[in-house]
Amino acid sequence: MENEFQLVDDQQLIIVQQMYKLAFKQLFEKYHDRYTNPYMETLETLRKKSEQPNSAYYLFHIYKKNVGMFRLTTDSSMSLGRISPLLILPDFQGHGYAQKMLKDVECQFPSIHHWSLDTIKEEKKLVSLYQKAGYTRLPNKEKTISGSMHIIYFTKDI
Repeated sequence: MENEFQLVDDQQLIIVQQMYKLAFKQLFEKYHDRYTNPYMETLETLRKKSEQPNSAYYLFHIYKKNVGMFRLTTDSSMSLGRISPLLILPDFQGHGYAQKMLKDVECQFPSIHHWSLDTIKEEKKLVSLYQKAGYTRLPNKEKTISGSMHIIYFTKDI
């Protein structure tokens, strides 16, 4: 399977925003979360995040097609990495691409030895994805977004 990551430049942030709209619409409609769901991101907020030090967006291609994307933030030594968000477009979900992307991200950034990410506790498929990929849930760390939505945190050491 031919896959690759492409660093997103300023001109491609519109693509990121479009991917957010496609991938996070269902979660937005389910939880009505206007404050943390990437579905609500504007080009301005995407640009501000992309301009932060040690922050970058990457498209994930399979056979030259946009399948997914992620944002990576790191510490200055590039030994700690945080993925937030990560998405696979709806047409490509259910084919193992998210697991492949996580594995490939870890290989692409070998200096990063400690990874972190978070997800919605109520979304069992997402929780299972990260556990299958070797991430461990941080006990006693949870953020309530609403009565029906909670964010839980995961880490992985390599």
